This record gives sequence, structure tokens and C-alpha cells, in this order.
Amino acid sequence: MKKKMFIWNMFGSLCNAFSSMLLLIVVNRATTPYNGGIFSLGFATAQMMTTLGTLEVRNYQATDVKEEFSFNDYYSFRISTCAFMLFCSICYVFANGYTAEKMIITILLCLYKMVEAFSDVFEGLYQQKNRIDLSGKAAVYRIVIATSIFVVVIVLTKNLVLSTLIMFISALTGAAVYNKYTTEKNWFKFKMTFEPSKWKGLGIQCIPLAIGAFLALYVGNAPKYAVDAYLGPETQNVFSIIFMPAFVINLFSLFVFRPMLTSMAISWNEKKIYSFLKILGKALVWALVVLALGLGAAYLLGIPILSVIYGIDLTPYKLHLMLIMLGGGANAIVTILRFTLTVVRKQLMSMWGYVIAFVVTIIFCPMLVKKYSLMGACYSYIVSMTIMGLVFLIILATTIMRVRKD
Repeated sequence: MKKKMFIWNMFGSLCNAFSSMLLLIVVNRATTPYNGGIFSLGFATAQMMTTLGTLEVRNYQATDVKEEFSFNDYYSFRISTCAFMLFCSICYVFANGYTAEKMIITILLCLYKMVEAFSDVFEGLYQQKNRIDLSGKAAVYRIVIATSIFVVVIVLTKNLVLSTLIMFISALTGAAVYNKYTTEKNWFKFKMTFEPSKWKGLGIQCIPLAIGAFLALYVGNAPKYAVDAYLGPETQNVFSIIFMPAFVINLFSLFVFRPMLTSMAISWNEKKIYSFLKILGKALVWALVVLALGLGAAYLLGIPILSVIYGIDLTPYKLHLMLIMLGGGANAIVTILRFTLTVVRKQLMSMWGYVIAFVVTIIFCPMLVKKYSLMGACYSYIVSMTIMGLVFLIILATTIMRVRKD
């Protein structure tokens, strides 16, 4: 059973990671690099807005081993946060003065990612019930169906707006049907409720997580926004392509770690510090192994493979790719530490890491991109992720030492 759960979770994570890569490949091949730049920036914005839809509740939900909140509480709260996500997405595109086409594509991509945020509350339930294989299946079915439909429509019509709209509709339909059937078959019927006290409780616990995740994604995407502002859509497309492999490090790092979150929470609650540290140590060592393998693959094969896949000569960008991969490794460690701080319920303290990295990014990222072009974007990504990781590590180490003294 454990092997089955791991495999399905792995497939779900793979689909989630590689779908964005496949979508960008198809957009580049079926339309133009200009459209590729718009699509990649819109997708990055949608990923950032997703944090407002999820409010990072899943990590709290999956580690809520005492079941402080019911699933109806989580489900109802998620509907309200998804509505908030859509509102903020619309405000964002209007505030940035996007062209009509860019605005529509970005909003549709935000709607598509909103479906992911909606499905995430069910996947949190599956993980809480130790059925993470169902989470993997939910992601696989939703993403494979929606991505396949997008590919067919854009190849046939060359229409990016229409393709994105149909992708959103198919994802929403698939997620609603699968999650309702699975939840009611295995556990219980659920319903929308309105209990302000419960929403307030979840908000107090999870809003710091959401703000942190939002800032973390902004920090990660800030180089893309700077490239868009100073270098244009075509250069944005190149940067997005060489940026894609970095997510693979984060993806494979979480393969091992995410299924162990609930066990880690139990160890922490029972004050089994050695067991807790053992899980964390395995996750960090695995992330470093994945980083080493990723750097080797990127150095030997990265640029030739990416050039063939996307149909663009990326030969001048080998050093850029290596730097981005290093930043991806730092991002993977940041993610592991961020999840761990949730387990030890220090999500409010973790805000220091986000805020410091955010301030450094908004000050230096535009300056670096202006001066060093794409290389400046790479420098900015590495520095921001490293700063965030160091702050998280200090907070976690301090927390563990205090518990061990008690």
C-alpha cells in the first residue's frame, strides 16, 4: 500500500510540474515566441495568485492530527479563499495596465489555477486520512485531461485564448466530479457551512503561511517581472525556458518529504525530537542529491535538449541555466524548511524570512536586470532564495533547541 501511495503521489507531482513545461512548449511550437512570453508570465502570475486561493491551508490541514477543524470547515473556507483569489487576480491585471489579450490570458490562467486551489482542500483531506495516493490520482486525472485538451485545441485553432478557456472548463469539471465521488465514497458527504469563528481560527493559523507563500513566489518570480519590464516578451520567453528545469529539483525533493509531513507532525507533537530530525535530515540530504544530479544533467545535456524541444537556439545561455539550477536547489531547501516551520507551528516567525528576502528582491532585482540583463535575473534568484533559507534555518534551529531544553 505504501508503495502504491508513493507512486501515485509521484505521478501527481510529475504531472503538476511537467504540465507547465509542456504547455509552454506547445504554445511556442503552435504559435509564436511572443505568445510564449505572455503565456509564461501569465502562468507565473497565476501560480502566485494560487497562494491566495489555498492560503497554504493544506500543510496545516494535513498536519492537523488532532482534527481541530472539520473538513466542512476547510471546504467552506476554501470556497471563500478561491473567490478572493479571483478578485485579486482581476485587480492585479487591471492595476498593471495589461493589453486586452494579455489580461484575458492571465485571468483565464488564474481561473485554471483556482481549480487547483479548490482541489487542494480535498487532497489535504486524503493526505490527512493517510491516502496520499488519492491526492496523486486527483492531480493526474485533472491535469492530464485538461492539458491534453489544451494541446489539441491550440494545435487545431492556434487560438491561445480559446485553448486556455477550454482547459479551465475541463479542469473544473474533472476536479468537481472526482473529488465529490472519492470523498463521499470513502468517508462522508460534505457541505458548505458558514461559521465565522471557524473561518477566523483558520485565518489566524494560515494567513501568515499564505502571505509567506505569496511573498516567496513573488521573490521567485521577481526576475521574470523585471525581465518583462526591461527586456520584452521574447527575452521573457527565453528566461522562462531556462527557468523551467529548476522546478524539477523542487519537485523531486518533495517526492520524499511531502508524504512524511504527517509523520513528522506526530513526532513533533510527541516530542520525539530525534525522529523529527531524522525525517528532516533525510529530506535535506535528498534535496542536495537531487541538486547534484540536476546540475550534472543541466551541464551535459540541458541546453541541447531545451533547444530541440522549444525550437530556439539557447547555446549562449548555458551559464544562466547552471545558475538557475543552483537557485532551484536553494528553493527546494527553502520549501522543505517552510513546511517544517508549519509543522512546529512557527509560521508567524517565518514571516521574517519572507519579508527580508522580499525587501532585498524589490531593491536589487531591477538594478541587477538593468545592469546585467538575464545574468542579473539569475543572480537575483540565487541571492533571494539563499537569504530566505538562512533565516528559516535560524528560526527552526532556535525552536528545536528551546524544545530540547524543556
